[in-house]
Amino acid sequence: LARRLQATINQELQLPCSLGVATNKLVAKIANNVGKTAAHDSAGGGLPPNAVTVVPAGAEAAFLAPLPADALWGVGPKTAEKLAGLGIHTIGDLARWPGADLARRFGKNGHDLAQHARGIDHRPVITEREAKSISSETTFVCDVDDSAELRRTLQAQAEDVSRSLRHKQLFGATVKLKVRWADFTTLTRQTTLTQPTDDATQLYAAAERLLNNIWTTSGADSRCG
Repeated sequence: LARRLQATINQELQLPCSLGVATNKLVAKIANNVGKTAAHDSAGGGLPPNAVTVVPAGAEAAFLAPLPADALWGVGPKTAEKLAGLGIHTIGDLARWPGADLARRFGKNGHDLAQHARGIDHRPVITEREAKSISSETTFVCDVDDSAELRRTLQAQAEDVSRSLRHKQLFGATVKLKVRWADFTTLTRQTTLTQPTDDATQLYAAAERLLNNIWTTSGADSRCG
């Protein structure tokens, strides 16, 4: 099923697509990240990752065990530092640590960490939620260093977002731009408009200013992926 879904996305949208498959969304997300990283490294960074990583039922804990602790959802830099102070460096280390002690040290997050480190996650998959933002994203098949092409793409994205806003009878006040370079470095910039709008011209003008800022500060030899 995952391969068929990936093939459909590749063929109909001409976009690379990596998937993680597991018994719950926590492990599936981590599997996807692991697969993308491995595919990117094996290709020498020259091609977008296009991986499918499957974690069989019952193998969740074994799959997670060798991964660094901060690969786990809920382990940010501060938590990772505290865990390292306890000698916990991998998810396997975390799974072996007494859950009661983690709960005592980290509260509810400690209880969740103990469960997640064992590959246990009972949270439901939510497919619909109230939109807090409307976005448009493009992944280029080949790296692009042509600023004119980037601006044409940005114009199309602004028009796409504008149509979505009008369809939902919404207005946006903050414009955010995300650019990912060929080496997977990601930069984001955002700006707040003086008045909310659904107008494509205003959205594009704001996004173009952000692109100019990124392009100038990053250097003209940068290539978008």
